[in-house]
Amino acid sequence: MRPGGALVLVLPNYSRTFDHRREPTPISHMIQDFNQNTQEGDLTHLPEILHAHDLSMDLPAGTPEEFRESSLNNFVNRCLHHHVFNEVNSRELLTEAGMDVLAVETALPYHIFLLARMP
Repeated sequence: MRPGGALVLVLPNYSRTFDHRREPTPISHMIQDFNQNTQEGDLTHLPEILHAHDLSMDLPAGTPEEFRESSLNNFVNRCLHHHVFNEVNSRELLTEAGMDVLAVETALPYHIFLLARMP
C-alpha cells in the first residue's frame, strides 16, 4: 500500500460465528503462515476445526461426517476459517503490517470493521 493509502477491512468476529469455541489466532501464527506462503488447501487447522466447529450455527455444513468430507477438500469448497479474529488480534495484525489503525468497530450480526492507513 502506498504511503497515505487507506484500508477498510471487514472480518468475521469469531465469537459470533460457528468458530466461537476456538481461540483467536495469534498474530505470530498468521505471520508464520504468510512467510511460509501457506495456501488455502492447507489442513493444519483441520483437527481443531472439526473438534470446535459449532454445526448448530452452520446448518448448510450438514452432519459432522458431511462437514469433515467437505473440509478435506477445502481448496474447492472454501468452507473453513483457517484463522479466527477478534478486535484485538485484527488490530495487532494491521499494526504489525506497519499501519495506523484509526478505528475498530463490531457490528451485528458478526462483523469486525477496521479502518487503517499506511503512514
